[in-house]
Amino acid sequence: GDMSNKTIIIPKYIDGSFNRNIYHTGKLTLKFSSYTPNSIGMNLNNQYNCSYGYITVENCETSFFGKSVFGTSWDVFHSKNALKGFVLNPLASQSAGSACTSLIGSVYVDGAKFGIEVTNVMYSNIDGYVQGYYQAPVAGTDLAIALHIINGCQSTRFKLGGIEPTAHTFK
Repeated sequence: GDMSNKTIIIPKYIDGSFNRNIYHTGKLTLKFSSYTPNSIGMNLNNQYNCSYGYITVENCETSFFGKSVFGTSWDVFHSKNALKGFVLNPLASQSAGSACTSLIGSVYVDGAKFGIEVTNVMYSNIDGYVQGYYQAPVAGTDLAIALHIINGCQSTRFKLGGIEPTAHTFK
């Protein structure tokens, strides 16, 4: 059915394993009732040729997680109240490839210890912001805080902002 402009409560993450040709428009909220350790809000996993509207994920350990993601666009991926906001790691186990390519979209992160962490992203255009890390569910621990961690990315335009003074790591 049409999921645009709906809010749903989900008991566990949405598994996007090896998905292709997904087209979503409008707004969708994936929400755990409270912060849930060891959870993934939207698991992009390995996917290609997908398009999403404005998707908000709340109260997860990791709001958005992808392994090998390519040929995918989105209007906004919005993370709220997470340990990690937006993570792309094609070097993770069971990844279909070693990079994420041809991605276009905005990432908004409100309240995360690690805002945006991407590895081996190529030929892409990602913008957005990270704010409110002090509101993250694990803010009282001794974990280091990083708004943006960018590893091994080439031919990609990042236009990312951060509200609070903290470390930005580029490798």
